Amino acid sequence: MSTFAVKTTTYLRNLYNGNRSYAYKNKRTDTKSTTLQQADQTALRKGIQSLADWDYDNDEKNKEEVTKGRFYSTLKAFTGAYNFTIDSGTASSSDHTIKNATKQLKALTDSYSDKLSGYGITVDKNGYMSLSDSAVDNIDIKNFKSLFGSDSEYMKELTALSKKTSRRIDTYA
Repeated sequence: MSTFAVKTTTYLRNLYNGNRSYAYKNKRTDTKSTTLQQADQTALRKGIQSLADWDYDNDEKNKEEVTKGRFYSTLKAFTGAYNFTIDSGTASSSDHTIKNATKQLKALTDSYSDKLSGYGITVDKNGYMSLSDSAVDNIDIKNFKSLFGSDSEYMKELTALSKKTSRRIDTYA
């Protein structure tokens, strides 16, 4: 039984475009695990891309409350897609390749947990992320660029792991 909470928002549903029902935790129970894994990996990569595409250097715009709200929602959707990815990979009972990739994903995020906590994101003992409600209130958005921007090592490694895992999912199994 998973121990994480995901608030389904428009931002998260957009990451699951084409598979929007998988953005709802209660609608995932009767879905084939490989289908969920593929949808989750795709949503995770979209979440990574949406953070990489953010205009972190636009100081004037990033000070606006509306923009802070959008950035928070983008970050929240990313953490939701990440948590669903961990959940579907952990639930994979027979595919050792997927389980191993999920362990690598957890280990990567765990290695960045101190940096993530400085941005209001905690990682629990099971590898799930939790975003503080005030994560963007006290930190200038441009400071998030070092961890979530397109040149971020964490995002590059996360993308590479997600792509590697997607190639190994046998959706016909």
